[in-house]
Amino acid sequence: MLVDVTLRPSRMQQVIHWLTLALLAGLIWTSGLAWPLAIVLIGILLGLHLGWPKLVATRCITMLWQGDSQSWYWQYSQGRRYSGQLLQIRYLGPVIHLTLTTTHQPPLYVAIWRDQVDETQWRRLRVLHGLNDSQQNGF
Repeated sequence: MLVDVTLRPSRMQQVIHWLTLALLAGLIWTSGLAWPLAIVLIGILLGLHLGWPKLVATRCITMLWQGDSQSWYWQYSQGRRYSGQLLQIRYLGPVIHLTLTTTHQPPLYVAIWRDQVDETQWRRLRVLHGLNDSQQNGF
C-alpha cells in the first residue's frame, strides 16, 4: 500500500487562518490600548497576513507519492520534481504533518489538511502514521 496524494487547496486551512486573524484583531481591540494604536496594530496584522505570500517565496506542493518504503517524491506547482526520504509523520487531528529530507537541502515540512485529499488517501496517510509510529516505538 503506497501513498499517492494529489493535494487540492484547503478550505479548512483558510477558515482557520481567518478565524485566528479575527481572534488576534479582537484581542488587540479589547486589550485596552489607545484606539489609534490598536487600529495601527490591526492594520499591521492585516498587512502581514495579506502580504506574506508576496514577501516570502512560498512553493506549493501539488503532488506527493511514495516510491517504496524509503523513497518519496513530490512535485511543486511550478512542475519541478524532487525526491527524498520521510523523516517523520505526525497526526494532528485534521492535519497530517510530514517531514521530508533531500540531500544538500534543509528538511521540508508538509502539512496535509483533511479536506485536501479524498477519503482513501487520508486513510492511507493515517495507516502510514500508525506504521511509522509503531516502528519508532519498537512494537
